[in-house]
Amino acid sequence: MRFKTCLFFLAVQIVGIAGWSQTPIYDSGGVLSPEQAAYDVTFYDLSVQVFPEEQRIAGALEVRARIVHPMNVLVLDLDTLLSVDGVELLAPGKAPQALQFHRKTGKIWIALGQTRQSGDNLQVRVHYGGKPRVAPRAPWDGGFDWKKTPSGAHWIATSCQGEGADIWWPVKDHVSDKPDSMALHVRIPQTLVAACNGHLKGSENHADGTITYHWYISTPINAYNVALNIAPYSLIQGRYKSIAGDEFPLMLYVLPEDFEKGKVLFEEIKTHIAFYEKLLGPYPFRKDKYGVAQTPHLGMEHQTIIAYGANFKNTAMTGGKDWGFDALHHHEFGHEWWGNLVTNFNWQDMWIHEGFCTYMQALYVEENQGKQGYLDFMASQRRFRNELAVAPREIL
Repeated sequence: MRFKTCLFFLAVQIVGIAGWSQTPIYDSGGVLSPEQAAYDVTFYDLSVQVFPEEQRIAGALEVRARIVHPMNVLVLDLDTLLSVDGVELLAPGKAPQALQFHRKTGKIWIALGQTRQSGDNLQVRVHYGGKPRVAPRAPWDGGFDWKKTPSGAHWIATSCQGEGADIWWPVKDHVSDKPDSMALHVRIPQTLVAACNGHLKGSENHADGTITYHWYISTPINAYNVALNIAPYSLIQGRYKSIAGDEFPLMLYVLPEDFEKGKVLFEEIKTHIAFYEKLLGPYPFRKDKYGVAQTPHLGMEHQTIIAYGANFKNTAMTGGKDWGFDALHHHEFGHEWWGNLVTNFNWQDMWIHEGFCTYMQALYVEENQGKQGYLDFMASQRRFRNELAVAPREIL
């Protein structure tokens, strides 16, 4: 979750909101067009190569969809800063067939050549690339973050809540349609590591000094939650036994400079998992993992690979007061239930994501500090929200 977005939507609980404004950049969600309502995405297969020195990407997106209403055009979203190099129709046992397409207002209109009927399956591949939008102030204003670690290595991350996943890959960019599963293949220099959603199926080195990481997301996922986190990460890992009785991988990707701090956070993460499972039930994505990646921006609820940029301090989400726990991680982890498992149908109901996560923090304080701690925390949050309503950027 982006903190500014979180705070904005928390105001929904108090004053309400009539709608969610749309712009050519911040165009995720909104009214679903008839063309995009006509199909349901079942699977994405995204391959992307990242060129850090050039701040450029090149990739291909294969989308599989089930037709729910007759259609003769497939409409996908893609930021106008990125080019489309070709579109192909895929079918078992047949060679790829080139399809005609045109670009219009941040969308790709792909002519299918014939009307597809309800119940039909469709498989299309889009080749694309270019220099993606740079995040002006991630994660509040999202895009690609091209930063450097303290040692001077590349440190890259994506964040696109609000702007939408189409800021870096072709997609049906609407929270109402999650694919059932997804594959993600990320090719980068061998000196770096790609920490992404799902579970790692393997990696392969290439003769040109690059490496491809093959990730697979085995559960439905919101498009804006698909994330790239790229750095010379060190991995702290183990396994956690869920209250459901099974174990799942627990993985923390940190910069080498922060390895010792990471080991401390790794132990605290276990206490957060225990708290949430106690109140909300088993961690939802045990088939893949629970992962955290250290990022150059504050944080985001990227499913199974939470973005963490609180610099191992407890005060990033509490207006500067230390309540005795890492509030940024605790909040983002809560989104695995509120946001990633239980998802709004459109941004007007973002309070489902943000309000419950804030309330979970109050309950965590109560569990550790008693009823008075809960009351003090709630009072501090009211003061903090009021201050943010006046000058959010200055306070953050």
